[in-house]
Order: sequence, then C-alpha cells, then structure tokens
Amino acid sequence: MENKKMSFFKRIKNAITNFEGYSDFAIEKLSVAIKYIAKLTLIFSIIMAILFSYKFSEFINNEEQIQIMTNQLQETAGLDAKTIEESIQLIKSNNNTTTFYTTLTAVTFLYFFSGNFIYNLISALIVSVIGLIISRLARIRLKYKPIYIMSIYALTLSIILNCIYSIVNILTGFTINYFTIVYDVLAYIYIVTAILMIKTDFIEQQRELIKIMEEQRKIKEEKRQENPVEEPEEDKKEEKKEKGKEENKPTGEKTLGEANTESEM
Repeated sequence: MENKKMSFFKRIKNAITNFEGYSDFAIEKLSVAIKYIAKLTLIFSIIMAILFSYKFSEFINNEEQIQIMTNQLQETAGLDAKTIEESIQLIKSNNNTTTFYTTLTAVTFLYFFSGNFIYNLISALIVSVIGLIISRLARIRLKYKPIYIMSIYALTLSIILNCIYSIVNILTGFTINYFTIVYDVLAYIYIVTAILMIKTDFIEQQRELIKIMEEQRKIKEEKRQENPVEEPEEDKKEEKKEKGKEENKPTGEKTLGEANTESEM
C-alpha cells in the first residue's frame, strides 16, 4: 500500500539512488510500473517535440542548412531540386502560423512518444533477460514478472541521460559515440546490483531468523531447568497400582505347608 502512494518523482529518486528499494518495486503490480515508464516517456517526448519545433523554425529560415538538406534528399531519396524547393516554399508560407507549429509539435510528440514507449518496453525486456540469468546464477528464486518490473525502473537513469543528451545534441550538435551502448550498460548495472542486493537482504533475514530461533530455544531450555515438569497425579496413582500388583504377584515358590502335603502323598 505504501509503494502505491509513492509519488512519481519519489519513484525516480529511489530508482536511481536506492537499490534496496527495488525489492519494494518487485512486489507491485505490473500496471503500476508501466504507468511509471509511460509518464517518464511522456515528459521526454514533450521536451523533444518542443525542441524539434523550435529548431525547425530556425532551420527553415537558414538557406545554408536548406541547401544541405536539398542535396541530401537528392542523393538519398532521388527527389529533383524543383520539387524540394516548392515544398520548402510551401512550408515557409505557413511556418509563421500558430496552427502550423501546433500541428507540427503534436505530430512530433506522437512520433516520439509511441516510438520511445515501445522502445523502452523492449529495452526492459532485454534487461529482464539479463536479470533472470543473474538471479539463476546467484541462486535466487525470483519469478520473471518481478524481474521485468525491476528492469523497467532500472531504465530510469538511462532514459534521463538520453533526454539530456538529445537536448544537447539538438541545440549544439554535440554527439557522443556509442551512447546507446552506455544507455544499455547502465540499465544492466542497475538490474544486476538490485538482484544482488535482494540476495544480500535475503541472507541477512535468514541469519536474523536463525538467531531468533536460537534465542527462543535457549529461553525454553532455561525455563525447563528452572521449573521441571511434575508428573500428573493420575499418572502417579497408576504407577503405585502397578507397583502393588507386582508385589502381590505369585513368584512360583511353594509355601511350607504345601511342601509337606505333597511329601506325605
């Protein structure tokens, strides 16, 4: 119940800084984790859509950039220069209207959100496979569902860094080689660390349980020594009766009178 009431930004903080909190994430519903990744992707997509529209307004008025794009379209798509120029002029004639930029932002947002949401779920699937292998090697009996849920949260830092990198790239053109590898490796590190932390907690719980059981056994032993258990009265009476029967039981030896009678006969 406490985990369900956790705020969205508190979840982000715990997913990045609190590896011990992953055991709490593991026991929540899958729908809660999917809503979390959807919100994170939503924020990322809104930022990217706004930035794209902003950069587009600069790009469409930059003749040098338009010429570069025209050459690229001619080489890759096979379009003729006249078609490209007419398309650019059509965009320029509408690029100052609010409707144009609103539509552009909305379309860009839908593109980024749908693409990144699916990509994040698939990435969590790959990360969960790594987590499943690690859990088996570490001899932790975790089902696949909690591992997948933890994998979703393990992507948090990667998604945030990807958002920051995309913003810097759009505004400055700065690029980092093999950034996608860093994106994946960070998620792998998080899921492996989270699973190993769960194993450590499990071992500690077992030790605490053993200590508690030992203490309870010692207390019981001390109580037995201090207050020995007395036999019930009924058991004592039965024991006396048994002793009386054994004393009165014939032993097989003949009395003196019986011996004389036999000898006379």
